[in-house]
Amino acid sequence: MPASISRFGIVGLGKMGGGIALSAIGHGFSVAALDTHPISDEMQRAGVKPAGDIAGLVRLLTPPRLIMLYVPAGPPVDTLLDQLLTLLDKGDVVADGGNSYWGDSIRRHARAKQHGIAFASLRSPMAISTSAAPAPATSSSSCTTASNLACCRRSAKAWSC
Repeated sequence: MPASISRFGIVGLGKMGGGIALSAIGHGFSVAALDTHPISDEMQRAGVKPAGDIAGLVRLLTPPRLIMLYVPAGPPVDTLLDQLLTLLDKGDVVADGGNSYWGDSIRRHARAKQHGIAFASLRSPMAISTSAAPAPATSSSSCTTASNLACCRRSAKAWSC
């Protein structure tokens, strides 16, 4: 049985990341965080452990690590992922909670997979963890992607592969 995660990291404590941090702490999780601004006294009083940089955030977490990214879509996600891939271990997870383009999420998944790191896109049409697939042009069309992906189709309730 895989180890459970009781502490995780968040990069970006704006409305979404900050709200998730506070909610998680309220549900018994420990949260370490990194932001472009100093971590507020309110967040620290609630229990958020501040990190000075991305390496410090990784050091505050024990494997298997989960790091959630709540930063603007695009280059900021790629920059953070590049840094994280040099610091994380096989079996760790990076989850992008931003509004990333699904094609970028598939590319990021492939990069992370080469390092044994799982990548999940939390806001794309489908979450990407151990496999990924783009949204088809219409609800009835099928699609294929990289060699590790099977044909995908959209069902009435959710994406399935």
